[in-house]
Amino acid sequence: IILVEDDIFVSEAWKIQVKDAPVLIYSRPELLLQFLENHFLHYKAVPAIGYIIVDQYYENSDTLGTELCTKLVNWFQQKKAQTPSIFISTNAILKPEAIPKNIQGVLDKRPYSSAELNLIASN
Repeated sequence: IILVEDDIFVSEAWKIQVKDAPVLIYSRPELLLQFLENHFLHYKAVPAIGYIIVDQYYENSDTLGTELCTKLVNWFQQKKAQTPSIFISTNAILKPEAIPKNIQGVLDKRPYSSAELNLIASN
C-alpha cells in the first residue's frame, strides 16, 4: 500500500493500524512520482503496487489528489504496466464529475487494511 498524505497523524495511524501489508508513505505527490521514475530508471521495471491511496488536498503542494490520480494512471499506462487500485481519501465531499473515472473511488479519511481494500476494490 502506498499512501500519499501530508497529515502526520493520518500517516501514523496507517503505520500503526495496518497489519496485513507494508505501508509506504509519501508526504507530497511529487515525491511519489519521483520514486516511481527513479525505480523504473534503476530497475527497468515498475514496482509491484497493490493500492495507492492519495489525499485530496496538500498543504505543501499545488497538486490535488484528483490530478495526482490522473497522472498516476497515465504513468502506469505509459510504462505498459498494470495500474494499481487508486483511491482518493478525503473527508471533503467531491462532486461526481470531479472524481477521475479511472480510479477505484473515494474513501473516508481513515486507515484501511489490505483485506478491506481488496473488498472495496472488488465491488
